[in-house]
Amino acid sequence: MKRKKRNHHEVGRPSSHRPTSNGKFALERDSWGQLIFTHADGERVFGVRPVRLFPLTAPQKWISLVAPDGKELTLVKDPQHIPAETRALLFEELSSRDFLPVITKIHRISAGASPAEWFVDTDRGPTQFPVASDDDLRLVGTNTVLILDAYGTRFLVPDMDALDPVSRRWLLRQL
Repeated sequence: MKRKKRNHHEVGRPSSHRPTSNGKFALERDSWGQLIFTHADGERVFGVRPVRLFPLTAPQKWISLVAPDGKELTLVKDPQHIPAETRALLFEELSSRDFLPVITKIHRISAGASPAEWFVDTDRGPTQFPVASDDDLRLVGTNTVLILDAYGTRFLVPDMDALDPVSRRWLLRQL
């Protein structure tokens, strides 16, 4: 007698996941707005989330699709090689999860007191935020700076050399 294969993913129980290397999968949304991953063999996994493996250096490539239990379902090395509808859904989900304002100008940084208060312009408009410590500024690569404010929000300076001279001086004082 042949046993019917139970699909544990559909009832939310963990099971062994097989990462797919051939990129043959589909994505869709359920009625709650969560992503559903469908393997090439038809098996479905609910509540999938995409994770950028290199969010600063290669944000448009190397995206892992992860099941709710944290296991990787597939790795998308280059989304240009997946169907346009799937790619659009993938980047729509990533953009709703990512919030990384880009600093375009630094007006001033309060000195002497901790936390330091930053007054900046970003690609999303002007803002101010506290930075608790110099340890919350990270140089990524040679010219990229990642700043973590006291509330856990990340800010990015993708290229220090692209800042105006005054902004660059403010930033270099903090590094």
